[in-house]
Amino acid sequence: MRTRLEQQSETPGPQAPETAVARGAAAVDAVLALQRTVGNAATVALLARQPVAAPRAPPSDASESWTKEEIKAVQRQLRRLRLYDLLIDGILGRFTELGLVEAFGGEEWRRLDAAATTSRLAAATRPGGGGGRTLRYAELFKDGVFDVTFGIGYKESPKDPDEESTANSQMAVIEAEAVKLLADRGFKEDANLAAKLLANAGRAVDDPGYGRWFVKENAATYAAPAGIPRQIHAVVRTIRNMERGAGGRARAAFVEAMTRGDAAFYTGHGRYGTGPDFDRNFLQFRIYDPPGKSPVQTLDDYDVLERELAKHGNPWTVFKKWVADGRLEVDFSNAGNLRLVAATPHKSEFGGALMQWALEQQQGGSAVATGTTGDLAAGAAVSGRKYRLLAFAGCRTLDYERSLRATPGFGAGEADVLETTRTVHAGYGAYAFAAFVDSVLGQVTTQKLQQAANRAMREHEPEFSGDPIVVTGRGGPRS
Repeated sequence: MRTRLEQQSETPGPQAPETAVARGAAAVDAVLALQRTVGNAATVALLARQPVAAPRAPPSDASESWTKEEIKAVQRQLRRLRLYDLLIDGILGRFTELGLVEAFGGEEWRRLDAAATTSRLAAATRPGGGGGRTLRYAELFKDGVFDVTFGIGYKESPKDPDEESTANSQMAVIEAEAVKLLADRGFKEDANLAAKLLANAGRAVDDPGYGRWFVKENAATYAAPAGIPRQIHAVVRTIRNMERGAGGRARAAFVEAMTRGDAAFYTGHGRYGTGPDFDRNFLQFRIYDPPGKSPVQTLDDYDVLERELAKHGNPWTVFKKWVADGRLEVDFSNAGNLRLVAATPHKSEFGGALMQWALEQQQGGSAVATGTTGDLAAGAAVSGRKYRLLAFAGCRTLDYERSLRATPGFGAGEADVLETTRTVHAGYGAYAFAAFVDSVLGQVTTQKLQQAANRAMREHEPEFSGDPIVVTGRGGPRS
């Protein structure tokens, strides 16, 4: 069994001579390879049976004409730059291509012949970054724009008679803090300029009128080891649902950010580990005694409901019985729930069991978004993106990890994810978000990104109780 990464090839087994021809080797080399394999006589007989081939169309890009030996030379330079650590096998496979994208900061290498590519790589240096891995900055920056959506989850205020107004106020405070932090960093609100920059980068947004848009032109200088230094513009979108029952629009915008954008950052409730939520979730609980008459009690807080049901036995057992008997009715509002797990890991808690039950009613968009058939896989498949960056600064967001990683387009090699390991005060996610933006534009390692986000929480979260944030994923090259 191979145990060293450097011993692994990009293909599962030895490559046949005919395959080498298909990968762009010269015809003479192909014949010689065939001779070595089956002998001269068999080679002559085989060629005599072959139809005359039509002239091969010119390659769609120069890299298609690279020979096996030329690719090996490229791979050696990529290894020197710590951008490739598999076998030097002369195969222009996925990992060699990833290394080339990171080396050149984009797809420029495809238009170069092998000699020019090798020369550029040989002249390049890769400065040390203090250990660890970087993000895949070439994928984030290759079109000249880094965009990130800051999603603010719905915050209930059930004890306030004007709950909706107060909830909006709480979310507005988070957004206002994020806007202030962005302004401190030179961002300006400008939806028209944001649309122009995204259009120039070939990006499309389904609902550009939703949310607020902030821009910082020339926010960072990006210089890949073998690339030409260039300026990167930054675009930030903030979204929050301000009306109970209307979270579907925010959910759609955030799914778009997760699948088609460079980055998406969520702060808010994790809903017992089920996923981000842009809606009230439960509008009203009505208790009847007897069923069919006017309700004897109306509640809008499931914590209060749990205490009421506990007077009659196990709260969850009583809940199920009363619903079945018609003694309890529930009004849902979960169109804004971005359900990332099929089953909450917190079903032993009343709130977790209630959340799971509500989502299973399939009311207004609560289907699981992860997995091979969910919204995230579908969006990622048509996005054309090879990499994305996600962050969840809310309670118990580590619960999303397994189901998210099992979704095509969101595996450890396709996405880096910032997430929390404990319940956090989501209202202070704006500070972690600012640290996130600083880290990405500063092109730091994943370890430094994690440290910066935890430092922001340590400095601002009330009753801070240990670093809550981890960054998972395979990341980019070694720094």
